[in-house]
Amino acid sequence: MAMITERISIDSGKIQNFILQFILLTLLLPFHAEAAANYTLGMISDPTYGIIDRNPVLDNTGRVAWEQKRPNPDGWSYSSGIHLYDGGTHTFLGDYTHENVGPTLSDSGSLVWRDRTTREIKQYSNSSTQTIGSYLAYTDQAVSRDGKVAWYYADSSSGSSNNAFYLYYHGTTNVSPNAGYFDYPAYTIYKPYGNASGAYAPKVNNAGQTVWMGGVYDQEIFVYDSAAGTISNISNRSFDDYYPDINDSGEIVWYGVTSTDTGYPYGYPTEADLFYYNGSAVQSITGNPVSTSGGYSAPLINNNGQIAYVGPDTDPGGTDLEVFLYDIASGTTLQITHDDIWQPFYLSMNDYGQLAWVGVAKDLSTDDEVFVWDGSVVQQLTHDDGNALNTSINNLGQVVWENYDTNPSNQDWEVWLATPTAVPEPGSLLLIASGITLLSLRRSRNGS
Repeated sequence: MAMITERISIDSGKIQNFILQFILLTLLLPFHAEAAANYTLGMISDPTYGIIDRNPVLDNTGRVAWEQKRPNPDGWSYSSGIHLYDGGTHTFLGDYTHENVGPTLSDSGSLVWRDRTTREIKQYSNSSTQTIGSYLAYTDQAVSRDGKVAWYYADSSSGSSNNAFYLYYHGTTNVSPNAGYFDYPAYTIYKPYGNASGAYAPKVNNAGQTVWMGGVYDQEIFVYDSAAGTISNISNRSFDDYYPDINDSGEIVWYGVTSTDTGYPYGYPTEADLFYYNGSAVQSITGNPVSTSGGYSAPLINNNGQIAYVGPDTDPGGTDLEVFLYDIASGTTLQITHDDIWQPFYLSMNDYGQLAWVGVAKDLSTDDEVFVWDGSVVQQLTHDDGNALNTSINNLGQVVWENYDTNPSNQDWEVWLATPTAVPEPGSLLLIASGITLLSLRRSRNGS
């Protein structure tokens, strides 16, 4: 009995101290739970001088692809291949005898790009490369998460009457093939005639819906539904509409110019209203002009029903442009940035509403830096003298961008990747706090 009494006999002051430590650790849990994630940054491209790495893209599995350029013997032109990085392995696709540009990634494992030398659409999947289409002049392609590909085919050799828009579905589709225009497993879904302006900035979703801007007398927003085989002009206004985005539910967002917007009708508009299409009806969701940023900060919509855009500061006395997040379900708008940072560019958003963009650093330097909003706070990821471009954020919270390397021995463009460091869950922190306290008690028993 004396032995038992001795084991449980602990100085009351030490007990109070341990209890106080436990309470303090517990009170700190909300702070840790809300704390911003830390990021690990690293250059993932080849730092060798003369190898120029540009236009990176990122999928939701963590793969990154970009253009890797080298100067030609003439000293002024470049040839380029496509570089793929999966977190451990680097794969070079194409060759330096061609100009391969515009990589796009799907979550299903495919990588699509354009070969400007042969005017072909290339796809890399299952360790092999194939040609899935061709084009004669300007083109722009998009890839859905499950690997559908859409692109614009401009046949300038026969005039604008032969412009067509093609959609590729892994070789099969319910759209009738038009063999007179195309020999590959892709099919015409849009063919403007006469004074048509083409079909630009395409986006395609997992449901096979493709949206783009085009038209004859002004820019309109069109959507093609592969299941129904129909094309709809969903903007149908007398003013120009630009840069649509679509999610997998078929919701669409874009900029639409009005007669009162700055820059209209002379030149490219600098401001426009933000329009939203829910699958059946269109509505304006801003009521005030938002910045078009020349297309570099086009509005975005994710699969969680959130819309990100750049617009005028709504804070009292605010005069600059800020980043906003609009929630469709609640109809509420959250202003993400509240500072004097110069206009954000290259806005990117994932399905959790996390955002990444390029802006001028808070020290008011002229260099462009990378910023991220992790859902709670805004963080500046880069602090250097380079110029960041082309940010992209995936559902893992990873951010990729290109940055000009200011190292005197390597002054060219490189690709960087930031990966968030995991923050312990509140439950994990509670266990940690309990463990620390119990360990202290045990040591006190053994040492007292």
